[in-house]
Amino acid sequence: MDRVVRQILAEAGPTIMGTGLIGVLLGVALESIKTTLEALPTMFLVVPVIMDLSGDIGAIIGSRLTTSLALGEVPSLFSREFAKKMLAEFTAVYSATLITFVGLGGASTLAVSYLMGLRSLSYLTLAGLLGLTCLLTAPLVAVISITAGSITYLRGLDPDNFTIPLEATMADGVALLSLVTGARILGLA
Repeated sequence: MDRVVRQILAEAGPTIMGTGLIGVLLGVALESIKTTLEALPTMFLVVPVIMDLSGDIGAIIGSRLTTSLALGEVPSLFSREFAKKMLAEFTAVYSATLITFVGLGGASTLAVSYLMGLRSLSYLTLAGLLGLTCLLTAPLVAVISITAGSITYLRGLDPDNFTIPLEATMADGVALLSLVTGARILGLA
């Protein structure tokens, strides 16, 4: 068996099993908040959008982190240069994500809600909910991604087998919980 195939099986196999277990737990969590989502059918349309965008945040940050370290663009994980680079990249990714959450996510959700005849929130309320969800989600997903990428790098493991699958799964959970938390903060659920 090829060395690369053995490495993928040894590293990605346990990661995929672990993320599968996390996925089951997220399904249980989703069931427990179903009534919150059912109160506003528009929320069901928002869930895939925020889960996808939240995973994208972590994937971009995790990928940029491990690439920067592998290419020697920063001296170490614990350097001032590393902290500055990660803060700048997080700010850029967060800004783009916030605009996408509120603008594209909000507008497309309202359009689909209208076409499907679903009861919907006003655009300002939905934009507020999505903005708050992004505010709650992005920093947590960034921390998860940076932590997973850093541990992977320090242990000399392939980040493709750990960082992205782990952060993508965790981002789904964080996004879902952030959406429900945002809805409760705004008095929508």
